[in-house]
Amino acid sequence: WQQFLISETLKVLQFSDKIIVEFQNPVPPLNDWDSRAIQEMEHALLILPSLIEYNEYRKEEEFKSSRFTCEICFLSVAGTECVHLRECEHIHCRECMKAHVMSKISDGNVTKVDCPASECSKLIPPDTIR
Repeated sequence: WQQFLISETLKVLQFSDKIIVEFQNPVPPLNDWDSRAIQEMEHALLILPSLIEYNEYRKEEEFKSSRFTCEICFLSVAGTECVHLRECEHIHCRECMKAHVMSKISDGNVTKVDCPASECSKLIPPDTIR
């Protein structure tokens, strides 16, 4: 059962992003709940990190297995050969990103390497540049 929750829940519920759990206040009296459906809340909170981790893993796997059109060279490129900039959601092929970053660095803009998409000024984090 736990393995099902970790590996299949998002697919079964047809969620593609993440699950947001919100708690209602005030809590209804326990005698109004069906005890078969309600467990102690601490158990539900224990599985939440696993669900979030699995969701991130599946999104990454889906990205790698997809194809994208680079916004710089306009070639269709496999996700494994692309860089997804999380700050602005733009996707570029590794070759174009490498050329863009090298150009910015050679111009002296080491700390301000921005997204190469037109009209985007989001900075690329140093860990993405590496």
